[in-house]
Amino acid sequence: MPAGRTGNPTVDTLLAQTRFTPAHADWLPIREQRLAASFRSQAIPQKRRVLLLNATKGLQLYPSVVDFFALLQRTHATVEVTSASYFDREIDELGEGVRRKGLRVVPVADVMSWTVAELNRFDVVLAIGPSEALAKLMTTRGLESRLVCLDLGFYHQLIESSQGAFLTGERVLADHASSRGNAALCYSCQPQSKVADDLQRAGFARDAFTFRWFNYIPIGFAYGTYYQTDAHPFDIALLGTSSRDYAEMDPAFFPGRRILFVGDVERAPGLERLRATLDVEVVSRAEGDDYARLLALSRCVVLPLRRTGKEDVVDNVFLSVVDALASGRVLVIPRHDGIARLEREGVPVVFCKGASSFWKAGPKSQSHDLSSTVAELLQEDDRLRDLGRRALLFARERMDIYVILERILREAVL
Repeated sequence: MPAGRTGNPTVDTLLAQTRFTPAHADWLPIREQRLAASFRSQAIPQKRRVLLLNATKGLQLYPSVVDFFALLQRTHATVEVTSASYFDREIDELGEGVRRKGLRVVPVADVMSWTVAELNRFDVVLAIGPSEALAKLMTTRGLESRLVCLDLGFYHQLIESSQGAFLTGERVLADHASSRGNAALCYSCQPQSKVADDLQRAGFARDAFTFRWFNYIPIGFAYGTYYQTDAHPFDIALLGTSSRDYAEMDPAFFPGRRILFVGDVERAPGLERLRATLDVEVVSRAEGDDYARLLALSRCVVLPLRRTGKEDVVDNVFLSVVDALASGRVLVIPRHDGIARLEREGVPVVFCKGASSFWKAGPKSQSHDLSSTVAELLQEDDRLRDLGRRALLFARERMDIYVILERILREAVL
């Protein structure tokens, strides 16, 4: 989709007339310089061989992992890094693009056929997402390589290999990854109950992993475009439909406010009530640069989460949270399990007033709490500006993928 072509003429005009500036352009060179200085300060006297095993399609995330280890390899001649990706043929950035950055690239099929002696050439296997290959390594007798998994909440390989059966709860790994095999250290951004359930549902034994935690889906800043602008024609941005219930927003609280909805109207329960009485512009689909610019046009982002019926707990982590913070947009959201670690880190978002956990409140009080919180926030321009500035800084300091990779490097690789 060409930039500025959303299919909504009003929104297209706003995009064409607005001046946008990249939110992180000045900081990105500083980020790289800091990482290079950090690597130079580390002594790595012994040979370290690392195998990256990618099972995700994340075009922000795996290229960022590759950049990190390519710089480490250039800085230290004692480090050798090899990449194997499930999606290297269909996505250039995950295959030949990795080779161009200086890493050795091998097919996953080769990794699956290696002998134990060949596998043991690697000191560490860092799996980016769980996969069939990781499951096989966890049951390979005599394996001495340390197994580490970086769980980002994405299960692309398991979903595709099972033709989507993983999403319906079907076990997809048969007899792999039993508790009698090789344990793996798993760094995860998901709530403990959710990731443990996901991995066990896939076929990994519940005790096959030792978990360590980081606060949320990390951001690959070099591959994600985020904008800022002085023009904010929309008061509220509503993003997507997954786990959302727009009936939680009471239109009586928002007279005269302009709202932007990005997503499939047919899958957005409650949105019709807002559209009946308020100025709501709908963009059915926006990707990449268009999506980033649309975020910048709004004063705040609201995520009206829907209770799941599973103990009335929402335990997910959401890309919309990441996008809002990295764009310097003020996020209004109910408290839920998936955001608990971010809250402990002091994330500058606005939580709904009222019940400390929104699923403990009745539907009427939840709707009132969310709507009144947003309405009051929109009357406080200074607070909005301050929260937006703090959101940018928080995203850089606490959510950069380099931060978690440096931790993994220190704790599990070197």
